[in-house]
Amino acid sequence: MAAERLPLFSVAVKDTKQIDHLVFKAADLDTKTTSWKVEIHDQSWPHTKTLTYEVKKLTKSSDWDTLTVRIRPQKEGRMLAWRATYVAGSVQGTWSPDWTPVVPADERQRDLDTGNKKWEKIFAPMIAMLINCVADKTKAHSVAIISVVFSPDGTKIVSGSIDGTIKVWDFDKLELLSEKTNAHSDCINSVAFSPDGTKIVSGSWDKTIKVWESGKLEFLSEKTNAHSSYVMSVAFSPDRTKIVSGSADGTIKVWDSDKLEMLSEKTNAHSHWVMSVAFSPDGTKIVSGSRDGTIKVWDSAKLEQLSEKTNAHSQHLTSVAFSPHGTKIVSGSGDKTIKVWDLGKLELLSEKTNAHRNYIESVAFSPDGTKIVSGAHDKTIKVWDSDKLELLSEKTDAHHHYVRSVAFSPDGTKIVSGSDDGTIKVWDMVKWSRKDHLMFNDTTQRFVLLLLWMKKCSMKFPDDVLDLLIEACLQSR
Repeated sequence: MAAERLPLFSVAVKDTKQIDHLVFKAADLDTKTTSWKVEIHDQSWPHTKTLTYEVKKLTKSSDWDTLTVRIRPQKEGRMLAWRATYVAGSVQGTWSPDWTPVVPADERQRDLDTGNKKWEKIFAPMIAMLINCVADKTKAHSVAIISVVFSPDGTKIVSGSIDGTIKVWDFDKLELLSEKTNAHSDCINSVAFSPDGTKIVSGSWDKTIKVWESGKLEFLSEKTNAHSSYVMSVAFSPDRTKIVSGSADGTIKVWDSDKLEMLSEKTNAHSHWVMSVAFSPDGTKIVSGSRDGTIKVWDSAKLEQLSEKTNAHSQHLTSVAFSPHGTKIVSGSGDKTIKVWDLGKLELLSEKTNAHRNYIESVAFSPDGTKIVSGAHDKTIKVWDSDKLELLSEKTDAHHHYVRSVAFSPDGTKIVSGSDDGTIKVWDMVKWSRKDHLMFNDTTQRFVLLLLWMKKCSMKFPDDVLDLLIEACLQSR
């Protein structure tokens, strides 16, 4: 029996390094034919080289049969690029039944050059922000971790948990440096370093506020019955002399950080639980967010109200934070929305509805104020541009359970996250650009660009696969 004659297309290509895949259009193709080959004669080599590619699929349209070629050198047996989602160079013409191109060669080359310029136009300005896990501590606590934060120098991480324990970790490998079991008799909702990194403050469901030495977690001071209900949030002032606390009793209080003597309080600050409080960078103001859906700004000295935004969110407001310059406030809510507000009159600057698929637990500005990180019950961590709240990157399934707390490192290159799964993770922010990918071999360049473009266009793609690729690229520098 004579060997089956496979239909063959031939086209001259100036530089196959710029090719993702080709689309050939031909009239009257036999769609029942399942075996196809395309030869590309590469003129960029010292001697003309013929590369043979197998066909991925043949699809029908109203006017044409479209032949999409997957770039897969048969002799190497591995895929260089895949998924026909973008045509870098499009060679389009009508072939007669004997497969001889009727489009002049110079026109085919012009089409291809145009396609290459389109490739450069799309990818050259593109910068992608990728999230890659660099440290992972499973069973960091026996139960849910509610609060995590970096030390001011970025070398340590403190965590507080439902198990009543406080732990301090080396940020690099998440090795345990110190711990305090039974630090509180109930869930620890909030932990924070002092600005000089020498102290840690903690607030708990046991209604107590405590201050610890950050090295060995030696007890320094405490205030029992600091509030009449759960202490939900605590934070140091920028000059480290004060501590602010917010409680489920609806009250906000300011304390001397040395002896935890009360300096001022605001009863009925909110009509529901105060979930989050924070000092402004200059220490003159305090922002509070509540389950009543309201954001309020207070003078830090006497806790006099300066401004408020009622119905800031339609559900529980869980997290608020000042921008590093003190001109903006970010808020996250159970309504799945993130919003950015002007400090002065609490006017809405930007918002992102359905920022997550579920309840948002934590939001924070990056140290330079250009980004916002968020963590939610959908197990996802996302990074946003702080101006327009455009998504820069996300990590789906960052944890196996709710993401309770997220925070940037002082240099803004890393993120720490704590979860109900008892795990702490540190994530690296990888900024990926056209310039970066040119450092790698041609095959990797083409593959990375294709993957990044697919993510940019919101196409589904497994994050972990991309992480592995980026990690491999970084290691090959």
